[in-house]
Amino acid sequence: MEKTKDTKRVTGIFIGKYLVLGLIIGGISFLLENFIPTLLKWNFTTTFIIFQSVLFVISTLLTITLAAKSALKNAVFETKEQAAKVIKSMQVILIFAVLIIMGVNIAYYMGIKQSGYKDVETKYEIGEGKNVEDKEVCIQIEKDRVHQISNIYLAGKEIITIFTYMYGAVYIEKMVELKIQSPKKNKKE
Repeated sequence: MEKTKDTKRVTGIFIGKYLVLGLIIGGISFLLENFIPTLLKWNFTTTFIIFQSVLFVISTLLTITLAAKSALKNAVFETKEQAAKVIKSMQVILIFAVLIIMGVNIAYYMGIKQSGYKDVETKYEIGEGKNVEDKEVCIQIEKDRVHQISNIYLAGKEIITIFTYMYGAVYIEKMVELKIQSPKKNKKE
C-alpha cells in the first residue's frame, strides 16, 4: 500500500508543477511569440513561423523537464511495475495537455484567419473610379490566400505540438526508468 501512495505523490507533484510552470513559462513564451513579431512587423512569413515554433518547443520541453525532475527528486521505485504506473499516469497527463493545447491552437488561428479577412476587406475599400467587379475578384483571391496560409500554419503548429509532446513523454519514461532501484549486490564486509 505504501508504494501506491508514493506513486500518487509523485504524480500529484508532477501535475502541480506542470500546471504552475506551464502557466509561467508558457505565458512568457506566448507573450514573446506575439510581442516580438508585432514589434518587428512580421506577417505570415517563414521567419515568424519558425520563431514561434522554436519558442514553443523550448518552453514546452523546459516545462516538462523541470516538472518531471522536481516530481522525481527523491523518488526511488522498487519495481518496474511501480515505475510503469508513474510513467503511464504522467503520459496520460501529457496527452490531456496536448489535446488542450491543440484546441487552443485551433481557436487562436481561427482568430488570426478572421483578422486576416478583415485586413483584406479594409485593403480593398471601394474608392472612386474603381471597378467593383475587379475589387470582388481581388478580395476573393486575397481571402483564399489568407485561408491557405493560416491552414498551413495551423497544420505545422499542430504537428510540432504532437512531436514535442511525444518527445517529452519518451523523456519522462527514461527519467522514471533511471529511478528504479537496482537489486543490491552482495556487500563484502
